[in-house]
Amino acid sequence: MTFLRPYTIAFRATTLSLLCAIPIRAAQLGDVPANVQWTTTIGDSIHAFRGRHIIVSMEDGASTVLAGTYSESTLSNRKSKVLGIWIKTFNTDGKDAASFDLKNDDTHNFADVEAFSRTRTGHLLLVLRTIDGETQITILSARGELISETPLERGVHASALLPLANDDFYLLGHKNLVALVMRISAVGKGLKEMWRVSSDRGGQGMVLDGVITGNDGLVVTENSGKLEQFFMGESNIWVVKYDSAGHRLAETQFKGRAGSLVSSSDGGYSICYDRSASSAQSISLQSLDNDLRVRWQQPVVDIKFGLEPFVVSATQRGLAIFGQEYNRPRMAYFSKAGEKKWVYLAAQETPAIAVIGKCSGALCTVMSTQPAIKNDNQVVNKVNVMQLLLVQ
Repeated sequence: MTFLRPYTIAFRATTLSLLCAIPIRAAQLGDVPANVQWTTTIGDSIHAFRGRHIIVSMEDGASTVLAGTYSESTLSNRKSKVLGIWIKTFNTDGKDAASFDLKNDDTHNFADVEAFSRTRTGHLLLVLRTIDGETQITILSARGELISETPLERGVHASALLPLANDDFYLLGHKNLVALVMRISAVGKGLKEMWRVSSDRGGQGMVLDGVITGNDGLVVTENSGKLEQFFMGESNIWVVKYDSAGHRLAETQFKGRAGSLVSSSDGGYSICYDRSASSAQSISLQSLDNDLRVRWQQPVVDIKFGLEPFVVSATQRGLAIFGQEYNRPRMAYFSKAGEKKWVYLAAQETPAIAVIGKCSGALCTVMSTQPAIKNDNQVVNKVNVMQLLLVQ
C-alpha cells in the first residue's frame, strides 16, 4: 500500500465572475418525446470556454455539476493559453447554485480536467493536468473550498473516477499507455493507494470508463492497439470485471475503440463504442450479461468523418446516447431490450463540438461546446447546457 502525500500550496477557488446566461425554458425538443426543462450558456465575449465533464446528482437539491476550461486565444497567436478551470452547479430548475473557478497563477498552471466526479460525502473530486503533463488529484467541497491536493506519479493519467463509500474511489486511466486501475482511500487530508492493476496487452492501452458493481467491485472498458491522435487506428476493446480487491473475475474482447459503459438493473451492462478504425465512425450499442456475454447488438449511426466519441447513459427505462454528427448534436434513445425508439439531430443552425450527456432517472443533461467564433481579434467558444425530461 502506498501513501500519496499531499503538498500545501497557496490555493484559492474564486467566485466565477464570467458571464453566464439566465436559464431559458422551452416546451419540446423537436418532434421527439423529450421536454426541455431549461437551457443556459456558459461563456463571455473574450474567452474560449470548453465543457469537459458532467455529474448528475439529485442530492442536496443540486441536479447538475459541470466542469471545463477557459482560455485566451487570439487570431494572431494560435496557441491558446488556459487561464483556469471553471465549475458550476445548477439546481433542478436550472438556477445557478454555485460557481467558482481555479485560476492559474504563479503556483498553478492547469491545462485540463482529465476526470471529474463527486464523492458519496458530497465533495468534488478532480484529476487536473498541468501544461507540463503532471497530474494531481484535487478534492474540493461543494462550495469550492480546498480539502486536499495530491500529485500523482509521472506518467499517470485519468479517464474516469468512480466514487465508493465515504471518500474512497477508483481511478481509471493509464500509466505511460499501459491500462491502469487504482483504488484510493482518503485518509485525513491525504490519500492512500490501496491497490493497483496494470494491463499491458502489447499496444497503446488505457482504461476509459467503468461502473461500480456489488460489494464495491467494478467493470471497466479498456482500449489497446495502435491508437493515433483522436483515437484513430486499429484497437481492441476489453471489458473486464474486478472484485473489490482487484482480482480479475471475467473479461471479454472485441474489435473497436473508445467505449462508454453503464450498468443495467438486471445485472448486465451496455457499452457504446466505435467499430471503425479510420476517420469514419461506426457507432454501435452492445448489451452484455453479468458474465460479460453478448446479449444483443444494435447499430447507432455511421458517419463518414468524425472524431469525438459517443457516450451512453442509463435512464429510468432505457439508454440515451449522445454525440455529434458533422458538428450537430445527436441523441438517440433505445429501450433496455435494444429497440431504437427515436433519434434527434439538431439543426445546422445550432453547431456544436464535444457533445456529452448524463442522465438520472428521466432527467438528462446535455453539454456541448460551440465551434470557435471570431470576435475582433479573439477566438471565442461558449458552452451550451440543456436539461431534458424524457417522456418515457
